[in-house]
Amino acid sequence: MANIITPLCVGIDFGTSNCAAFLPSGNLDAEPVPLEGESMLMPSVMFVTRKEIATRQIQQTEFTRRLKNAKTAEAKLDPERRARGEELAKQVEEAMRRELAQEAERQYWDQSFFSMLNSGQAALYGSPAMKAYVREPMSGALVRSPKSFIGSNLAPYQIDGFAATIGSMLAHIKERCEAWSGREIRRAIIGRPVNYSGVDSQRANAKAIDAMERAAMLAGFDAVDFYLEPVAAALAFEQSLDREAKALVIDIGGGTTDCAIIRLGPSFVGNFDRSPDVLSSTASRVGGTAFDYSLAWAHIMPLLGKGVLGRRGELLPIGSFVDAISIFDVPAQIRFNSRDNRYTLESLVKQSQQPVLVRRLLKLYDGQLQYRLMNSSEMTKVKLSSKARCTTPLHYIEEDLKVDSTIKDLAESAVRCLDQIDAVIGEALAGAGALPDAVFITGGMGYSPIVREHIAEKLGAEIPIHFGDLLGSVGKGLGLQAAKIQDSL
Repeated sequence: MANIITPLCVGIDFGTSNCAAFLPSGNLDAEPVPLEGESMLMPSVMFVTRKEIATRQIQQTEFTRRLKNAKTAEAKLDPERRARGEELAKQVEEAMRRELAQEAERQYWDQSFFSMLNSGQAALYGSPAMKAYVREPMSGALVRSPKSFIGSNLAPYQIDGFAATIGSMLAHIKERCEAWSGREIRRAIIGRPVNYSGVDSQRANAKAIDAMERAAMLAGFDAVDFYLEPVAAALAFEQSLDREAKALVIDIGGGTTDCAIIRLGPSFVGNFDRSPDVLSSTASRVGGTAFDYSLAWAHIMPLLGKGVLGRRGELLPIGSFVDAISIFDVPAQIRFNSRDNRYTLESLVKQSQQPVLVRRLLKLYDGQLQYRLMNSSEMTKVKLSSKARCTTPLHYIEEDLKVDSTIKDLAESAVRCLDQIDAVIGEALAGAGALPDAVFITGGMGYSPIVREHIAEKLGAEIPIHFGDLLGSVGKGLGLQAAKIQDSL
């Protein structure tokens, strides 16, 4: 932690998949803060434990009323069938205890993530949160990538809940930064995508920024600024340039692909406001999680009965299969987790020509394993970034169950995702009205050979493509901006 100056402002990349934080380190530079052990990255995951519900005591007045009613009913029976006074009282007491135990159990399982969070239950963040969920998924509730929800068309109370969730995670990051630096941090500059939603983006952006501002205040920051993520990544790339250039920055993050064409170079480095240098910026709601979804739908869900025929030769309804993997869709998760859906799944098992497969979807429901399934899809995608084929275990659904995948499987499932990336790159080029001198790719999907090869083919061999710190470029750029803010104080 050499040359750390008084840290009052922190740059935070609050990403869909991972979070990173950078603090000023002198000479208008910045360095990463280890958020998990020695790692600068913290997965954007939070797990809250369920609150134990105490069984209520039997109320004497209610017991007396029920016993009186029971005696009245007994009086109408033949004398030989009537229960004795002590036996009748015991029966009434046992019935009431069963009801109260059932009530406590129902309240225990009816707890939502937000109700647990509001009740002050113990919370875990990042990798420990994911490990707790994998170990005992029913002992609490998991939220992954809360940033993905705040631009959605959700009820105000739901947006408030996600703002509180993000606030709790930001407070944890703030505490880690303060512990590492030994200084109090009161200001933050946080990255934001070009658009939080692909529908009514202007309204969605305003709603999401409002939620993020409230989250930052809940976390204990006095002031917060927001900065476009692709422009932040460009600032990290700019440090490597020795002359002016127009760069196409392609940031393929967990939830979005953001593109910007921006003028970069040594003469611009000291400027805080880079908006005059941005020639165009575009965005699409396709990122790493969309690749995960497509791979799961095409290659994993068939193992759970997707595409299986019913006994009369008809295709089984796909609604529950879609909802199971739509982990960033609140209404879909409410539908999948509902009691009614269990009856639906039991009916699908009975209707299916291959009930063994569909029964796996029922197991997914019973164990609340949707997030774990999508984590398996993500891990498969990650493995295929460096291998031509891989095997991913699904033993948490069924012993010895596994999925064998190849890079070709990933490419075939990702055709629509790649088309959407093509479109957003094309829009950026058209908006700038000029070809870039260089391309800078960042974001986790930049590791994938199918993405790298696809972009290279689209842009041609004439334009050089550069890869920086794929998971740290945005955070580094935000840290550089934090250093400028601090230098001006």
